[in-house]
Amino acid sequence: MKPVILSALMLACIAFGVAMVPVCEWLDRNFSPPPRVPVPVAQAGAGRITFDDLLDAIEWVESKGDPSAVGKDGELGSFQIKKIYVDDVNRIIWRGGEYSYGDRKNRHLSREMVKIYLGWYATRSKIGRRVTLEDFVRIHNGGPQGHKKECTKPYWEKVKARMELMTKAAHERACGDQYARATWPEAR
Repeated sequence: MKPVILSALMLACIAFGVAMVPVCEWLDRNFSPPPRVPVPVAQAGAGRITFDDLLDAIEWVESKGDPSAVGKDGELGSFQIKKIYVDDVNRIIWRGGEYSYGDRKNRHLSREMVKIYLGWYATRSKIGRRVTLEDFVRIHNGGPQGHKKECTKPYWEKVKARMELMTKAAHERACGDQYARATWPEAR
């Protein structure tokens, strides 16, 4: 959600006092943006990965980072976003027309849309437990209930494999090639 919108909502809470307190409490409780701190990647191999790293892996699997990529079902951009995804993001931020369909071709704006979408649907209150990286990936791929759909598991496996490669590359950069070969036998 844009800082301007959040500020306006906070001002409304202050202006309307007690009547708006439940709304403000609901916003605090239910609008949890995606994590901006490192998240352990126990499922994807050794090391730690940030939410932005996860988005990089999704972007790579979707289009290899090509903002002009077009999918077979009308998906567009580096995150292969459908029109319904854009409509949903605009509904989430409570303003129609915030993002246009053309924004899917802009890497920065499409990344913002994915963060908003996942920040809304991949929450403890909606899933009923702690959110995992797998949940984020499968919700991006299969919609709000994607974490429950069997058909999103192969997509998760692709993203997980990409994260493992990213973790391996980070080890090689940080520790040198000899350490990486000793730690990652398949790199020989």
